[in-house]
Amino acid sequence: ILFAWPLSLADEFVQFDRNEVYICAVTDLNAPPPDPLTDQCERRDEAQLNLHGETVWVIGEITLPETVRQDSEPIGFTLSAKAASRVYLNGRLLTQNGVPGFDQAEEQPGAIDFVHFVPRTTLREGPNQIAIAMSGHHSLTGATRSVLTLGFFAFERAPYHERDAAFVGMLMLGVFLLSALYAGVLAGYGTDQSLALTLAGTSLFAAGQVIAESLRAVWAYPYFVHDLRLFALIGCGLGGGLTLLAHTLRQFSSGRPRAILAGTLLGTRGAVVLVDGLDQKASVAMLLPSLVAGLVSIFPLHRLNRTRVL
Repeated sequence: ILFAWPLSLADEFVQFDRNEVYICAVTDLNAPPPDPLTDQCERRDEAQLNLHGETVWVIGEITLPETVRQDSEPIGFTLSAKAASRVYLNGRLLTQNGVPGFDQAEEQPGAIDFVHFVPRTTLREGPNQIAIAMSGHHSLTGATRSVLTLGFFAFERAPYHERDAAFVGMLMLGVFLLSALYAGVLAGYGTDQSLALTLAGTSLFAAGQVIAESLRAVWAYPYFVHDLRLFALIGCGLGGGLTLLAHTLRQFSSGRPRAILAGTLLGTRGAVVLVDGLDQKASVAMLLPSLVAGLVSIFPLHRLNRTRVL
C-alpha cells in the first residue's frame, strides 16, 4: 500500500527559494511589510536567524513547482517558530499566530506549530513573497534555532506530520515505565538494591526524555514551552547518565566518587553549551557521563589505589 500511494503535495515541502532572507527593522506593527531592498533591511542566512528578545520582519520568496500548483490537494502555509507572528502573502495579510509585540507585555505568544489554508487564487506562478512580522520576547534562551519550519505543505498534514513518529515514542514510554516499576519492586524486596535502583532511575529519566520529545506531536504548546522541552531533554539525559556513573563508581569502589561526579557534571555542562542543536545537546548530556562510566568500569580506580599501597 505504501509503495502504491500516489505522490502528492503531502510528499513535498516547499521552502524559501534561497537560504538567505531579508531581515528588516520594525517601526510599526500595524504597517504593511517594508520593501526588502531599503536600507532598513539586511540579508541574512535563515539558519542563523535568532528571534530571542527581538521584533523583526522576515521577508523571502517561495516559488511553488508546477506539480504543486496543479495538484488538487489543499495547500497550507505552515510555520514552526519560537515567535508570535503576522504573515503576509504577496503583500496581503494571510494569518497570524499570537500577537507580535515590542516587549513581553505587548506580545501574545503564538503556538510553536500552526498551519493556515492558502487559496490557490492568492498564489502566483512565479516567486511568492512571504513577509512575516515576528517577535520572540517570551523566549527563554537563544541557544536553540528560532525558525524550525517555514513553507507550504499539505494542509491536512501540517503541522501534525510528526505524530507517526510519536506513536513509536509512546511504545518506548510504556517500556521504560514498566522497567522502572519492575526495578522499583525488586529494590523494595531487597534484591540487589543498588542495581535495581539504578535501573529504576535510568528508566525514569529515559521516560522523561520520551515525554519531552513527543510533546510537540500531541500538543500545539505556546512557543516558550519549546525551551522548557530543551531543558527537560538535557536534564533527563544528564540525570540518566549520572545515575549510571554513580552506580558504576559504587560497584568498583572508587576512592574519589564525588570528585569524578563533579568533574563529569562540569565537563558535560561545558560540552552542552558548546554544541549546537537540540538533539546534539541532549545526546552530549547523556553520552558523556555514560562514557566516563564505561572508562571507570574498564580502568577501575580501586586497582590503581591498591597498586600504590603494594
